[in-house]
Amino acid sequence: MTKLSRAFLGLAVLALFPVVPVPSETASKPKKAPPASPPAVETAIVTAAPEDVGLSSERLERIGGTIQKSVDDGRIAGATSLVARHGRIAYFKAFGMADRDAKKPMRTDSLFRICSMSKPITSVAVMMLYEEGRFTLNEPVSDFIPEFKNVKVLDPPWPQDKTSPPGALVDAKRPITVLNLLTHTSGLTYQWNPRLGKAYSNAGIGSGLLQQEGTIGDAVKKLAAVPLLFQPGDAWDLTTRLSRRADSHIRPIIPIVGRALTFPAAAVSAQPRKITIAFARCS
Repeated sequence: MTKLSRAFLGLAVLALFPVVPVPSETASKPKKAPPASPPAVETAIVTAAPEDVGLSSERLERIGGTIQKSVDDGRIAGATSLVARHGRIAYFKAFGMADRDAKKPMRTDSLFRICSMSKPITSVAVMMLYEEGRFTLNEPVSDFIPEFKNVKVLDPPWPQDKTSPPGALVDAKRPITVLNLLTHTSGLTYQWNPRLGKAYSNAGIGSGLLQQEGTIGDAVKKLAAVPLLFQPGDAWDLTTRLSRRADSHIRPIIPIVGRALTFPAAAVSAQPRKITIAFARCS
């Protein structure tokens, strides 16, 4: 396996517990010259009338009505909705507020925290590497991240027992594979799981909802030391997400796959409960 493949699968596993990097003391010191500006991001938006791309204007407006009802009912503060076909945007509207307290309206170029939408981004990049023959889907994750070689599993496992605190542990019957990570069948979980949540918190594994110090490498080592919720492949539980600041979700992937990808480019808002989104092309 190439070093790039190994590095990227580390990110894919940490398609688990986000780590938001904190600027180092060195980085905060004044520099003699400002850093070079990053490459410009292509933001051209090509629009079309819905009927020109085979869509119905009347039916698209139903989307807006449904979203606006959620705003009016107080279920959400606001939202944006985009529908594109054949590379052209036929419907793109904003609804409600980006910040209710400040009475700031939602805009189509507002920014959202990406959260679980890193899952499809990571999965697409992983499958592109798979197509290039960098690894097989049944390959053990421990081939890339040795800390996952001798993992333990709760006994009895989830969902057979959903309430007992961690007690007896058994060896994993089989290794966690790349496929397990892609299909949420690895046995890894989140901080709020009733059986393993406390162990995750005690180990310092972040929930992904708040800023957390450390690196992806640090988080993976902590994660591998916590028992699995169930035997790999035996059950399903939502896991895997990429970490770091939302605006850097894409960048580690681009040089590895060596081609352009189009995904939401997002940034974390100061108040996570008031979230907005913008779309851009990263290349």
